[in-house]
Amino acid sequence: MAKEKKASSKEENKKELSKTTQKTTHIVSEGETASEIATRYHMSLRKLLDLNELESSNQVTEGIRLLVE
Repeated sequence: MAKEKKASSKEENKKELSKTTQKTTHIVSEGETASEIATRYHMSLRKLLDLNELESSNQVTEGIRLLVE
């Protein structure tokens, strides 16, 4: 039983690692909107905000670094 749990835990870690390695960053330029950035990276606005732990697109301002997929 413990071996099964350990093996499934390793698989979950691999999946999680592959998700994190696909992320990159984007530095917001003057005049860019959260919606434009999300579109550029083929993400929904909600996904962009959630990934960056933001509550509103108003928090996306010039110079901040965003995680994108």
